[in-house]
Amino acid sequence: MEKEGPVPRVADAWGPVGSGSSRGKRARGHERRRGLRGGGDWPERLEVVTADLGADDGWAQAAVGVEVVLHVASPMAATRQEDEVVRPAVDGVVRVLRAARDGGARRVVYTSSCGAVYYGHPAQEEPFDETSWTDVSGGAMSAYVKSKALAERAAWDFIAAEGAGLELTTVNPTGIFGPALDPGQISSLGLVK
Repeated sequence: MEKEGPVPRVADAWGPVGSGSSRGKRARGHERRRGLRGGGDWPERLEVVTADLGADDGWAQAAVGVEVVLHVASPMAATRQEDEVVRPAVDGVVRVLRAARDGGARRVVYTSSCGAVYYGHPAQEEPFDETSWTDVSGGAMSAYVKSKALAERAAWDFIAAEGAGLELTTVNPTGIFGPALDPGQISSLGLVK
C-alpha cells in the first residue's frame, strides 16, 4: 500500500531517469504522478497526466498537490536546427517551473547537462563549478548543448525573478544510459546502438 502524503511529480517518465525515478519513489512508498507526452497503458498503479513541454495544456493539472517535481525531459535530436531543440527546452523548463510554483511545490530537481557548463571555453586546469556557464557564442556546438545551456539559464532566471520561494536543484550529468519505458520514444538511446 502506498503512503499518504505529497506526490512527487516526474516530468516525463519515458526515459531512463524518469522511469527509474518513478520506480524508486514507488519502492519507497511514495505516491507518484507521471507527466507524459502521450498516454498509454501502465502495468503499475500510478497517476498519469498528459503534458507536453511545447504547450501550456496539462501543466496546471499535473502540478496540483505535488511537493517535489523531477524535471527530467528535454528535446534531444541530432540536429543543428535550433528551432527544433532550443525553444522547446527553454519554454519547457519555464512551463514546468511556473506550474510547480503555482501548484504549491516546494522544490524542482532539474536534470540539465554538462552541456550547460563547459562548452565554448578555452582549455582550463581548474574545475568547473556553479559559476561556470557554457558560452553559447564560443564556437561550434550542437543545438542540444545550446538548448541545455539556455534552458538552465532560463530556469535560474525564473527562480530569481518569479520563483516566490520555489527551490531549484540542477544536476549536470555527462551522459545517462539505462532502460526506458518505451525505447522507441527516446532519441538518446540511438547513441549506444
